[in-house]
Amino acid sequence: RMGRHLMGKLRIYAGSKHPHAAQQPKVWTPR
Repeated sequence: RMGRHLMGKLRIYAGSKHPHAAQQPKVWTPR
């Protein structure tokens, strides 16, 4: 569940910026 949600968010960021941006913890804040 959580993984799927994160993947969706990361996908959006990756498409918006770069595919490597998704790997950076600065893009999204893990809680």
